[in-house]
Amino acid sequence: MKRKLYIAGVVLYALVCLPALVQAAEMYMVLDKANVATDGTFTGTVYVSSVGAPINNAESTLTFPSNLMSVNSVSTAGSIFNIWVEQPTFSNSDGVIYFNGGLPTPGYSGNAGQALKVSFKAKNPGTGDIIFTAPIVRANDGNGTDILTEARGGRIAIGNSEPTPTVSEPIAVGPKAPVITSVDMPLATAWYNKTQATFSWNVPSDVTMARLILSVSTDAAPSINYNPAISSKTLTDLSEGVQYLNVRFKNAVGWGKIASRKIQIDLSDPEDVSVKTSVTADDLIAIDASAKDTMSGIRNYLAYVDGVEIGSKNASADGSAQFNLPPLPEGKYKVVVRAYDLAGNNTQTEVSAEAPAIKTPRITHYPEYIITGSKIEIRGKAPYGEGEIAIWIKQDGKDAQRFVVKPDEDKIFLYTSDTLADSGNVTVWAQTLRTPQIESAASDKIHISVKDSDVVVIGTKALQTISIVITVVLLAFGLITLFYLGIRRFNAAKRKLRRERVHTEQQIHKVFEMLKGDTRRHVKLLEAASMRRKLTKEESKILAELTENLKETEEYLKETVKEPKD
Repeated sequence: MKRKLYIAGVVLYALVCLPALVQAAEMYMVLDKANVATDGTFTGTVYVSSVGAPINNAESTLTFPSNLMSVNSVSTAGSIFNIWVEQPTFSNSDGVIYFNGGLPTPGYSGNAGQALKVSFKAKNPGTGDIIFTAPIVRANDGNGTDILTEARGGRIAIGNSEPTPTVSEPIAVGPKAPVITSVDMPLATAWYNKTQATFSWNVPSDVTMARLILSVSTDAAPSINYNPAISSKTLTDLSEGVQYLNVRFKNAVGWGKIASRKIQIDLSDPEDVSVKTSVTADDLIAIDASAKDTMSGIRNYLAYVDGVEIGSKNASADGSAQFNLPPLPEGKYKVVVRAYDLAGNNTQTEVSAEAPAIKTPRITHYPEYIITGSKIEIRGKAPYGEGEIAIWIKQDGKDAQRFVVKPDEDKIFLYTSDTLADSGNVTVWAQTLRTPQIESAASDKIHISVKDSDVVVIGTKALQTISIVITVVLLAFGLITLFYLGIRRFNAAKRKLRRERVHTEQQIHKVFEMLKGDTRRHVKLLEAASMRRKLTKEESKILAELTENLKETEEYLKETVKEPKD
């Protein structure tokens, strides 16, 4: 039972006490002497301690009795702070010292971090207290949260006074400055185009009153009291410009530190919006925009085509911006450009622009032919540094196939095909793909021959040669056979003709001899008659004609009827 109570106690301590320790910071002064003679000097060193939570700033006002002591000098040598909003100051007439030092991230975390040293001079006998007034130690959390939990000054005995401890008892600290938040305006550094917002803060249990003011200055002291303290405030009819909501709390000790929340309102649209267009070397439409906004300043520009946002650019310090629109298909466009200020107010203008035709890629290297079983390697130059290249391959008797490659930084693209098994012709062309939907026309087509290998070619040629030789031989044999048969038939016909001619000649000679014999008999009869008597005129004529006909017939037969030769 005791063990369970012990564990519960440890857990309760961790839940209640540890968060406070993590956020704890202290500021205190250590004097190098407990007492000092009149006209003597002594030194007070201000230290800052932070347990767990790094700090990046500390400030405070120290008060001292100016009738008992004065400040000789204030030194920041050896300080943990290296950024000073202003160098530490002091006034011996008012008896005050003020410092405000900081350091960059990651800040400081540890015990006894020296902030500054103060050299004092004792003036008159007595006991003097050096007291911290409104001390602040800010955490390195991006919000400047005050995590100071305790501040201790110093006490010195001057002349014949009894010495007292060099470190005084802890002094009470008033309420911390509230942390002001807003759902309507969540960022203090942002601009808003609204006139109403609600601001909230947590009210500690010991706070009895709150005091507020809306002012154009962070130094304005809150003057409107709320008793009991309120935890939120809705502000209406906020005016354009920069203003501050200052809030502070009061508890039994007194008024605490002031929290100041910045409020930035801009209700006016940008003015003098100017837009110029041009075409870049990469065939993109370039936008050169400028505008003015005297309140919050120009934040960015948006470009629209057909109501669709296609480009944007943050404005530079002078309110201008230069940017390129994404690739567009060839044609004329109406481009709407809107200028936005930091509060979201906008003014738009419309300009005309023309997107040029997309350039085609150029195939620079390719083989005139390849052997079956090989691959085609294509190399070329893309017209642009971005986008992709579509390679088209068309083989005889097959549909064209599309392959996509990306150019390198020098705009060179490479493509290697799969192995081609069939011989024939291949046609190749390319297209530029600026986007998957925006492409160029086809490039010039190239033609590549796919041939069989040498072994196959030689074998094929050998077979073709053998086939031709066999065909020629067979043809020759056939021709010879036909010629031989023709000669035989011709000779047989010749012999037959010769026999027929001989027979005909014999018959002709036979007939001729018969005719000649008859003619000769008639001639002899006429000649015999002429010796007995004088032939009549007609008989003389017949004798002459028969004699002449007989002579001509013999000569004709000699010329036309000849014996055939073998």
